[in-house]
Order: sequence, then structure tokens, then C-alpha cells
Amino acid sequence: MEKQLLPDVALKPAYSKVVWLYVYRDFSKSVSDRAAERVSLRFGLTSWPQHLLVDPESMQVLGNTGRTVKSFIPVVDRACARVK
Repeated sequence: MEKQLLPDVALKPAYSKVVWLYVYRDFSKSVSDRAAERVSLRFGLTSWPQHLLVDPESMQVLGNTGRTVKSFIPVVDRACARVK
């Protein structure tokens, strides 16, 4: 994901439309891992990686972008339209 999907130039229109938050679990039970665990529990994440779009005010999931460029942009556009 980090090496193939996210740096893809086709995603450039989405870069400034959303705030990006990277959450990583290493299952070490460290402070940062426990914080990541709380995020995963809050949004019901059971597998990695996931790309969720979340309304920061309501914490409602607005969409899941999927793992391809083709699916990513339309979901970002729909989510941004819902929040405006």
C-alpha cells in the first residue's frame, strides 16, 4: 500500500482533500500500539491495511477506499461532498 498505491500520481487530486492519519499496530503493547489498538477497536478494524474516510466531527465512517487507485478517488470525492 505505502509503496504502490499511496504514492501513485493518480491519487494526487485526493492529497489535499483529506487529512491523512497513519495508524500502525505492532502488537507490542507499547503506548503507541495501545493507541493504535483503540483506533482499530473504535472502527472495527480486524485486518490491515484499511483506508477509511471518517468525519472528524461525528467519527462516522464515510467510506472505505479499497486498495486500488480506481476505487480510491470516487470514494474520497463522495465523502468530501457529504461533509461540506
